[in-house]
Amino acid sequence: MKPAPEHPVSKGYIRGEQIPEYVYSPDRIKYPMRWVNNTWERVSWDEALDYAASELTKIKEKYGPKTLAIFCAQWALKILRSGFSQRFKSANGTPNLL
Repeated sequence: MKPAPEHPVSKGYIRGEQIPEYVYSPDRIKYPMRWVNNTWERVSWDEALDYAASELTKIKEKYGPKTLAIFCAQWALKILRSGFSQRFKSANGTPNLL
């Protein structure tokens, strides 16, 4: 496949070409991080999940469950059809699956 610089969306970039650089980069994020006092600090997976659940609950309580939505790009259609997305929707009471 040859790059097509005139393509309006890709502008010649071949999708996935740089993935190995991201996967094997020494700068990649390897564990959950939290922004505290103007710096990133490492947190445990349990802390990260508890924080995410807490924030989702706050949003749902303040604005209602329809505020939440699940959005997946076309490449993620398998995930959309999986039980995970449906369980997330049900657990949070949102009908929004995009």
